[in-house]
Amino acid sequence: MSVLEKVDFSKINAKLESYYKWDKQKVIVANDLYKKFLALHICYPQLTISPNEVIDEYWHMHILDTFAYHKDCQKIFGRYLHHYPYFGLEGDADRLNGAFQLIQRLFQTHFNVSLIDVAHPCKPKTCK
Repeated sequence: MSVLEKVDFSKINAKLESYYKWDKQKVIVANDLYKKFLALHICYPQLTISPNEVIDEYWHMHILDTFAYHKDCQKIFGRYLHHYPYFGLEGDADRLNGAFQLIQRLFQTHFNVSLIDVAHPCKPKTCK
């Protein structure tokens, strides 16, 4: 069993369904993509990668449960995985686009998944 399989995302999934009215299929897809995103951070801790909107929203939900997020980061990475919500808003749009193109290539290479098919890239105006 991988370390990501030991993390309990059930409360996040339930809140997305009940409070945010995401349908069950969207929650399943988002959870799967988020786990893949975390796996890439395990494999490539030195890289800057930028999630698509679905992954970013799921990540925000995880972060909001501060105790669980901190504990999960320690379990997964042995450290806290920071989220910098201003990426792309400080004259670094080219860097943001490069980070998104990089994650697209990594998702395609490792998981044979296209992030564009699932959601558009996270753009500064639509990130929350």
